[in-house]
Amino acid sequence: MTELYHTDINMPDHLKSPIFQGVLKYSQHAKSESTGDKYGNITLPLKFEAKNAKLIEVEFDENSKKVLKQVWRQQLDETRDLILVIGENGFVRTVWCNLRSDTHRSLNPSKYVR
Repeated sequence: MTELYHTDINMPDHLKSPIFQGVLKYSQHAKSESTGDKYGNITLPLKFEAKNAKLIEVEFDENSKKVLKQVWRQQLDETRDLILVIGENGFVRTVWCNLRSDTHRSLNPSKYVR
């Protein structure tokens, strides 16, 4: 069984550490999304460093006690933030942009562990 945690709802301390830092590997889906984002094309970073990002979401497998993915938000440019969905081996499942001014008021708390 997997559980979803969100930093604005409940993020246990043991899930806050990055599961990966270093050179990223992008899925075909992530590459495709980077050229068709509604806020414009995305220049994908070669590396990920958690010190330059904010942890947003974690998917945790309760059976194996492993973090399956982390969702990180980091500045992309003056108006946009880049969202990266990263697995433990640096595999980026998908990417998208949010405007830096977006405070995500549409968050659905029922999806997350309290």
